[in-house]
Amino acid sequence: ARFGSKAGLFMAALDELSSRLPSAEELTRGSPADVRAHLRGIAHQMLQMALSWPAIGICRMLVLPMKSAPHLGEEFWKKTVEGYHAAMHRLLREADAAQLLDVPDPAIAASQFIALVTGDPTLRMLLTSQRFKSEKEGEAHVEAAVGLFMAGYSRV
Repeated sequence: ARFGSKAGLFMAALDELSSRLPSAEELTRGSPADVRAHLRGIAHQMLQMALSWPAIGICRMLVLPMKSAPHLGEEFWKKTVEGYHAAMHRLLREADAAQLLDVPDPAIAASQFIALVTGDPTLRMLLTSQRFKSEKEGEAHVEAAVGLFMAGYSRV
């Protein structure tokens, strides 16, 4: 297939990736009555998406053309992270309203949750191609991320 440009190839790859991802609503769907379990399920899915080879490949593609094509990063954000961030914002706002969590700023809390879950593993994959050595190691990461988030936002 011909794409006409590197930006065209990037957009085709991004469209393919985004067609494989669950919607933000699908990701956050469920009963938040057990907030920790609900967040753990979301964290597992987020981490799996962030560490998928297509997502890592697109992130690596983004590193190179940012000066010549800054709109590509914006497109990546809009088609992937933005919807999930908005869904987490809504979920955390609702958990606060239901007094399941104490979340004074759901937007910041959503960013913190995503960063705790995907930050270090994604950087490690981008820079070294190292994945978790085992499923147990990935599970430990999710537990630690959700535990730290809950420690910061649990109602006392």
